[in-house]
Amino acid sequence: MDSFPRTVVGGVSMPRLIIGTNWFRGYSHTSLAKDRFIVEYQDAKRVAAVVSVFLEAGIDAVQLTRTGCTIILPDCNENGIVDADDIAAGRSLDVNSNGTPDECETVYVVGDTNCDGVVNFDDIDPFVVALSGQAAYDAQYPDCDWLTADCNGDGFVDFDDIDAFVGLIGS
Repeated sequence: MDSFPRTVVGGVSMPRLIIGTNWFRGYSHTSLAKDRFIVEYQDAKRVAAVVSVFLEAGIDAVQLTRTGCTIILPDCNENGIVDADDIAAGRSLDVNSNGTPDECETVYVVGDTNCDGVVNFDDIDPFVVALSGQAAYDAQYPDCDWLTADCNGDGFVDFDDIDAFVGLIGS
């Protein structure tokens, strides 16, 4: 078996086995003495060792007993390894230390609306197209990110970006 079988629940890929946390958090379901033993025995290192075995098998969902929540650990590059493990093992870079492998993040230069790597006068026409809407921009510049025209950083491309764009060209 290459990886543990998965299923889709609510549009989210999940392993067909979920890591339970009763034996990490002190719920033996048998006696208070056993509950206390679990709490005293389990430490971060032991829990990490157990979770690592699950993760290596592709089991990357955790059931939290007190809240009833299920956590899906992210695997943005879909290589079957949780992102945090990719980063920790050096398989993926995380230059900005945000916990997301760099290969999964869109990197662009703000104001570089023609995506040639520099902000200059050649970006004016694509910037004007971006102001007309994402669909028009995406049609003309399919390999670029429309948000390169979000020069004031508010998450929108609109006329409020013009002054910031002009400032970038002049710098």
